[in-house]
Amino acid sequence: ADEGANFSIGMPKSYNAGTITFLPIWTCTGGGAAETVQFELRGGGFANDAAINVTGFGTAVPVDDTWIADDDVHEGPESAVVTLATPAKQRLTFFEIIRDVSDDTLTADAELIGIWLFYTEDTVIDN
Repeated sequence: ADEGANFSIGMPKSYNAGTITFLPIWTCTGGGAAETVQFELRGGGFANDAAINVTGFGTAVPVDDTWIADDDVHEGPESAVVTLATPAKQRLTFFEIIRDVSDDTLTADAELIGIWLFYTEDTVIDN
């Protein structure tokens, strides 16, 4: 079954409010040669007094990665650009990352360890 997780971060003052990319980091305990896993990420910024709801998220962008070995760290490729809904500097931004089993072939549970989140800054100072 599809599985997912939600998290949120406060985007810094230096964030340019543009698109982002991500790179999933994962492992598993029962993969096989040539099996793949797919993670999808979407997100949106929510201003003060905004209702938190999934319609405020952008479109999910997928990343596919291939199994290497059980219990090894797998760093997937960097995603295509993810367009956040209502991105802004200093805005709490919610994310949803899911494993879409209908689009992968991994026969084991994929264990998401973390992600790299990449964004562009328009200043080098965050004060």
